[in-house]
Amino acid sequence: MYTNTRARVSTPDGVTEQFDISAGVLQGDTLAPFLFIIVLDHAMRKALSDGKEDELGFTITPRRSRRYPKVVLADLDFADDIALLSDAIIQAQELLLRVETECSKVGLGLNGPKTKYLAYNIDVHTPQPDQELCWSKKTISNILAPGLISR
Repeated sequence: MYTNTRARVSTPDGVTEQFDISAGVLQGDTLAPFLFIIVLDHAMRKALSDGKEDELGFTITPRRSRRYPKVVLADLDFADDIALLSDAIIQAQELLLRVETECSKVGLGLNGPKTKYLAYNIDVHTPQPDQELCWSKKTISNILAPGLISR
């Protein structure tokens, strides 16, 4: 889409020489953030498209009857920040794997070093310094808590 794009940086010492821009979005492009949100929303919807949201998400209100089903929340998104929510560790692992898989299909990836987790109202052992959230393509291990904050 953008070929032969070059830029200069203006500093207090003057303007730099031109350099090629090989990745990223051109600053000021009003369409790029909109397209990113559309693609990310598509990936998130695909990750939960088979009706698994009720199984994988965080239960806000339990089911009271057939007329009052449970209310579940699986993700909160703002720009490129995503909070994945779940009731159990196993469910959180599956949810994260589904999101990672669908995002990779559209060219997006999770940032491992920025991926964090949050636990509350459960007994969680204190992780050792070498115990962190570890994930790679198709493999997620050592997720310690049901509340995941991703990216």
